[in-house]
Amino acid sequence: MLLLPVYSVFLPLGGVMPKTRVDGINISYKVEGRGESLVLIMGFSGTRMGWIFQRLAFRKYFQVITFDNRGVGGSDKPTGPYTMRSMADDTIGLMDYLGKEVLDFLRGS
Repeated sequence: MLLLPVYSVFLPLGGVMPKTRVDGINISYKVEGRGESLVLIMGFSGTRMGWIFQRLAFRKYFQVITFDNRGVGGSDKPTGPYTMRSMADDTIGLMDYLGKEVLDFLRGS
């Protein structure tokens, strides 16, 4: 799997959200806080902004990783279909890029 850093995008609420290229698409992500890694995975059509309250709380205790799934937010919107497998592969690719091997996950729907 080819992983390349790409340009960042500006967020509507300020700040910059980095992107990386995973499996042929750009995935927008954010890492904040310190400690053990906690990955927050939003449901299919939600953006990472859906985790705003959880991020604020968890980043005091964890290194929180959030990202926009393919097709939403700042991530690329390739033609479908989007499968659970492709979205899981995107998550694995992003974690590989960030050098994360052992993680805790919290998923929303």
